[in-house]
Amino acid sequence: MEGVRFGDTVVMDDLLTEGPTRASRHVGRAQGTYVTASLSRDHREGGGGGPAMVLELAAWTAARDAALAAIVLHISMPAVVCRRLAGGDGTSTGGMLTTTAANLQHLHLFMHDEHTGPTPTAVLIVNGTGAPVTGDVRFGDTVVMDNVLTEGPTRDSRHVGRAQGTYVTTSLPREGPPAMLVSMNLVLTAGSTVTVVGRNDVTLPVRELAVVGGTGSFRMATGYVLWKTRSWRPKSAVLELDVYLRTTT
Repeated sequence: MEGVRFGDTVVMDDLLTEGPTRASRHVGRAQGTYVTASLSRDHREGGGGGPAMVLELAAWTAARDAALAAIVLHISMPAVVCRRLAGGDGTSTGGMLTTTAANLQHLHLFMHDEHTGPTPTAVLIVNGTGAPVTGDVRFGDTVVMDNVLTEGPTRDSRHVGRAQGTYVTTSLPREGPPAMLVSMNLVLTAGSTVTVVGRNDVTLPVRELAVVGGTGSFRMATGYVLWKTRSWRPKSAVLELDVYLRTTT
């Protein structure tokens, strides 16, 4: 979209109405943010569709005492026709998707978080404040990402999607280990998405994050992600993701 750049962040307090026109009955407000979380088409690899945003909002009814609990929505826009990842459309996952003995679907992925090079896929958009938490990372640092997902640990292995979203340094200096709040969509090449939110304590060998939703083959998914650092060098990391989920489809 013309004029929209990777990392653009908008705060909103939008009107909610019963019908499609502004003059229809007002029923509440949609308050929150949305962040452009897709790189320009020239830089995209392994993903489909146009510009995508991560939307986080709290929806309130007109009566404050009947306010809905804060709802976090993570939506890839524009919407695309979602296809089944395994079966139904002939798409092969190459072993990426399996089913466990507990009847959980298992996705095994590698995420390439790259802050440097000619086309970085993770960009600092908000500088934090105060003393460094670790290295040059500060409380409040906010990064937007459109990271490549691959089937294997190397960047040249088969691309299976993108990880689009944000992570924010949420630990104060001297108040515990460095930690980040991760909020992202795993946007798979077959069209389905998995929404992941959680705390990333970078000092732990294995971190657990929550699967809070999905679309397409993973509609209404619930589950968890085991997140490990496969390799690291300054401003670049490869993360290994084991995603375990259940769906309604």
